[in-house]
Amino acid sequence: MELSDFQTVEVHTLDKDSPSVKILSKVNNNQLLTTDLHRKVCDTLGLSKSSHGAFALFLGGLTPVRKLRPYDCITLPVTDLTFQKWCFDPKKEKELLKTDANAAHWLFVQALNQVETGKIRPTKPQLQELEECLNPAFCTEKQYVEICHTVEKYFEFCLDNCRLLTEVTCLDHPYRVST
Repeated sequence: MELSDFQTVEVHTLDKDSPSVKILSKVNNNQLLTTDLHRKVCDTLGLSKSSHGAFALFLGGLTPVRKLRPYDCITLPVTDLTFQKWCFDPKKEKELLKTDANAAHWLFVQALNQVETGKIRPTKPQLQELEECLNPAFCTEKQYVEICHTVEKYFEFCLDNCRLLTEVTCLDHPYRVST
């Protein structure tokens, strides 16, 4: 195996303090598997193996247009990969907050970004609580996320410029979707 079989791939995060990680990955014909890159990113960010499934890689930069599935091939060079939360189960997220400090940090980073970008809109009392949590003397990242759990639409994922198709054809059989 030659060194030319490896390339550095930059994956962006939503964390202002560490906006990206660079991962050296084995490539084949300028492609690499999402599974391999995802595992390396999770390991680099210090996530326990049991937390890997709560996060995913996305194309489209800070406004994702596609979640990469396991075993998707990523054609290099690529500049718009991001690492983001992919957990919509309150029970699973509460477990992550208790058992994996690094996962709790990345859940916090995502929640903070969702509030700052307006993807979730806390009420005034919730916003006041969240602002208090940003003062390290009062609260923790874990408490910030727990407050976000009470914010409407927190457990939803927002794709900008998404279009709902009302007619889908599959194997020459039309299916109608009510809107």
